[in-house]
Amino acid sequence: KRSASELMSGKFSIPPCLSDYLGYATPTAEKCPDAMSAKSLFFPLIGEYLAGCSISVCNNPKKVTVRSITEYIHANLTEKITQKSAAASLGINPASLSSLLREYTGLSFTDFVNNLRLEKAVSLLCDCDVSITETAYLSGFGSIRNFNRIFYDTLGLTPTEYKKQRKYYSSFSQ
Repeated sequence: KRSASELMSGKFSIPPCLSDYLGYATPTAEKCPDAMSAKSLFFPLIGEYLAGCSISVCNNPKKVTVRSITEYIHANLTEKITQKSAAASLGINPASLSSLLREYTGLSFTDFVNNLRLEKAVSLLCDCDVSITETAYLSGFGSIRNFNRIFYDTLGLTPTEYKKQRKYYSSFSQ
């Protein structure tokens, strides 16, 4: 789990294979005044990279890919998603799902789902005139309290502070 200061510094590491795949280094605060926005651009790129990663799960003829897992999660992002329900939908056991995600993303199932939800929340906060409460529910978080806690723990800002910061930076680009 990354610390808020590590994320906010703009200097966090990504797997070398992903960096090689992308063909360039992680953006830093020195290169981009809004490093958090730059980092958020990595979510779709990481998804594209993971789409090519696949593994055959032992004792199961069905080939399960990280892409099929992320597609399932994206399709059900606003619903209550559990590791057990996702695994059942994909026809694998929960332990296999967990180990597959951890192998390719380094994240637990819950952290992976929360990161996808945060990606959607950041997008909504940047591109839409939606309230913080609406953003939380549209992103799939079950409560505003949980959303605020996870947002702050991950990004080091509250959703309100982030939204204000985005408005401040966007006023310079106009």
